[in-house]
Amino acid sequence: MKRLILSLTLIGLLFSQDKTYTFTEEEVVNMGNKVKELEQTVENQSEQLGIYSELMKKYENQTQIDSMLISFKTQQVNILKDREVLYEKQIKLIKPKWYENKWLYFTFGVIATSASIKLAGEIVD
Repeated sequence: MKRLILSLTLIGLLFSQDKTYTFTEEEVVNMGNKVKELEQTVENQSEQLGIYSELMKKYENQTQIDSMLISFKTQQVNILKDREVLYEKQIKLIKPKWYENKWLYFTFGVIATSASIKLAGEIVD
């Protein structure tokens, strides 16, 4: 920045027109202070740009991680839904059928026993 100002000043002096400007000492001090102030703001802004670029990289990384997490959660939800469907099918398979009813076998046993007793009683008589 200093070199740029120095080169512009030299070029301005070499190719200057007939007009010459004279500045008072106070104006020169003010211009010097202004230049220092502007250089300081440029340095601060370049530091801020560096910090902002690092933050942007971190945020991009975080968004990638977040998108991966969202996709994994979606996959997990789909797997759990499939598992639920399989559990419902398994429950249907395990649920006892009408012919596996214990009362049906009990009544069939009572009828068979009473019929065999009645037949045995008819044979003895």
